[in-house]
Amino acid sequence: MGKKIFLTLFVIPVMLKASDAPATLHIYPYLQNVSSSGIVIMWETTGPFIGEIQYGLDRLQLNMSMKESSAKKLHEIKLTGLLTGTTYFYRCLWNGEKTQIWQFKTAPTRDAEKIKIITYGDSRSNPEVHSQIARMVAAENPDLILHQGKPERWWMGPFGSHN
Repeated sequence: MGKKIFLTLFVIPVMLKASDAPATLHIYPYLQNVSSSGIVIMWETTGPFIGEIQYGLDRLQLNMSMKESSAKKLHEIKLTGLLTGTTYFYRCLWNGEKTQIWQFKTAPTRDAEKIKIITYGDSRSNPEVHSQIARMVAAENPDLILHQGKPERWWMGPFGSHN
């Protein structure tokens, strides 16, 4: 019987103060339906706007984009034709506002011999320690990160540096 891998991506939060958020951002971007060749990026704004994702293989060169056809509060953009097991950088844009640049990694192939999974938790009320741990986790370049628990008293954003 052949082996099957089912990957679900859990977004690791980075502590962000409310003042770091664009004024019309209601829910930070989060990732859905990660595959070896695609991903869905979602976020929510306070009003209906046309959303866009700029993305690329280099943080300094987001040379690809995908735009919604109509104004929405709940934005959902599917990126396809991506390279397997590859890190991409992206940001969300709407109504003249934009998020900082985040990153994601597409899933490995279904027949991958090994995948690297890191799990950690209890990041509440100590953003300095959590930021240190998040940097150590990111340095390992895992295929999947699972975060248990919830941060308290801080805004959440996807895994990545906010400096």
